[in-house]
Amino acid sequence: MELDDSEDRSDGVDFEQGCTEDAQGSCRWRDGASEVVATVDGPTHRSDRAASQDPGRGGLEIRAQLAARSSVTDRNAAEKAVEDALHASLGAALDAAACPRRVTTVFCLVIADDPTAAQRCALNAASLALLDARAPMRAIPLAVSVDCGGCAVDVVLDAARDDAAVLALESRGAPVKPGEMLEAVRRAGEDVKALRARVLAGG
Repeated sequence: MELDDSEDRSDGVDFEQGCTEDAQGSCRWRDGASEVVATVDGPTHRSDRAASQDPGRGGLEIRAQLAARSSVTDRNAAEKAVEDALHASLGAALDAAACPRRVTTVFCLVIADDPTAAQRCALNAASLALLDARAPMRAIPLAVSVDCGGCAVDVVLDAARDDAAVLALESRGAPVKPGEMLEAVRRAGEDVKALRARVLAGG
C-alpha cells in the first residue's frame, strides 16, 4: 500500500508496505537521503536450525547489507551495527513463543550515508515488513529522531500502544536538560502516532 504524505512532522517520510511479491512481507522506507527495503520470510520451519532452536520458542535471523552507492567507509561495521540495533528491538517485539521451532528471517538493503539514520530507517522498515508478513508481534517498534537544542534525541516507541510507550532512548551531542528530554519524548510520541495513523489509513 502506498501511503501519501499528510500534514504532520512525518511529511519527510515515505513508506510502502508490500513493495515486493518475492517475500512474505516487505516494506520500503525512505527518510530524506536514507532508504531501506526490508523483506521478511517466515516464521517457517528450518531443518538446518531445528537442533539449535529452543523447542518452545522461534528464532529470529537478521541480515543487513549496505547498497553499493552508500559512502560508508567501514561497511562491515555499519552492517553489523544495523543488525545489532534490529536484534535489540525486534528480538523483544517478536512473539517468539507463538512460533516454536520456526525461524523468521529479516533482510534489509540499506542506502544511507548516516549510520544513525540507517539504523532508524532499517528498524522502521523491518517492523512494517513484519506486520506485512503477519508475524506475531508483542510490540511495533518505530524509531524517530528529534532535534533538541544542540543535540538529537533518538527514541524508539511502541506504535501498537495508544500512548506510544518508550522502548529505548538515546541522546547524541550536547547534554540534554531533563525538561528538554521530556519535550523531545513528547514530540517523538506525536510523530509515531502520526506514522501509525498513516499505516492504519492505508490498511
